[in-house]
Amino acid sequence: MEKIKQLNSCYGCGLCSVVCPVDVIRIELSSEGSYVPVIAREDNCTQCGLCEKVCSFLNDGLARDPIDIKGYVVSSKDGQVCKSCSSGGVGFEISKELFGQGFQACGVKYSSKDNRAEHFVADNVCGFEKSKGSKYLQSYTVDAFKKIDINDKWVVFGTPCQIDSFARWIKLRKKEKNFVLVDFFCHGVPSYHLWDNYLNSIKKTNKISTIDDVTFRDKRNGHGRNSWAMVVKSEQKEIFSSLLKDNNLFYRFFLGNICLNAVCYDKCKFKGTQSAADIRIGDLWSEKYSNIDKGLSAVLINTEKGAEVLGKLYSSCEIKEELVDIVSEGQMIHRLKKLFLRTKVLKDLAKGKSLASIYRYVAITRKIMQKVDIIIKFRKGKKL
Repeated sequence: MEKIKQLNSCYGCGLCSVVCPVDVIRIELSSEGSYVPVIAREDNCTQCGLCEKVCSFLNDGLARDPIDIKGYVVSSKDGQVCKSCSSGGVGFEISKELFGQGFQACGVKYSSKDNRAEHFVADNVCGFEKSKGSKYLQSYTVDAFKKIDINDKWVVFGTPCQIDSFARWIKLRKKEKNFVLVDFFCHGVPSYHLWDNYLNSIKKTNKISTIDDVTFRDKRNGHGRNSWAMVVKSEQKEIFSSLLKDNNLFYRFFLGNICLNAVCYDKCKFKGTQSAADIRIGDLWSEKYSNIDKGLSAVLINTEKGAEVLGKLYSSCEIKEELVDIVSEGQMIHRLKKLFLRTKVLKDLAKGKSLASIYRYVAITRKIMQKVDIIIKFRKGKKL
């Protein structure tokens, strides 16, 4: 537990808390607004080492390497599924198929009670409806993962780091055959200071007291660039906010990599095709398919088990095999550069300062730095 104890930032996957036999590890939000392990009742620790063995952050490499990766373009044949999902609905179709095979599912929903993304479990399609759509937040996993009986059959969805740690757990318990693991192309997860600040600004601007639901990628204007829209609902009204048309500041911060979890910058080992999951899914941003407005899913099959699952979807989905490079096009393949103003941004967000004012000084600073870089490169070129 000593290595876990020393962490002040990590992936926040929660597996250390889940596997602890004496319940001495909690997962809480750090001062930066990201989930981290916190040690409680340290004297009760039995030094079993399970927390460190399942930790993807503390262990190099992947829990298991992909085998003969293949790429596919997939969309549900059910128009309502496509409409209510962020891309082509393949994640929901995977769960539907596996429910029919006696599996249970663990995915992510938005909790209006706690204003966060969190994992939950379901044993039928209707109960899993809340998993539809993207949630661009770090999810709290512990309560749901503790409900998983590893002797049963499960499909588990999560970020690549969450799935990698989960894969280490079931590998230790020799229960891999009971699980289908699904991760996705991940941009990174923003600080909850940003999300709390954004929600508070929505409440203040629209004079509402509570927020009951959030749709992060509304597709009423179509897929692609027009789908980067957010719908926030309260009992009184529905607030539509689009990144492109309304300058949605949550997306500006998120997609601008301004205040992501610290480890999303230089410690992420899951870019591109690096995955411990059976299946990786995501939005298809390829130029080759840019004229298809309903939304398509990019799918990478990493294992034989993943191939078997996809093979069962031909009745419910349109599926086309495609080059891995085309399926992965538009997804991030390189590590991100951390903004040197990040610490100041997080402090200002935690204080509740205006998103507009914070974004303004970040944008100005970035323009100055770009000009400095141009001058430096120009001078180096003259010397050569």
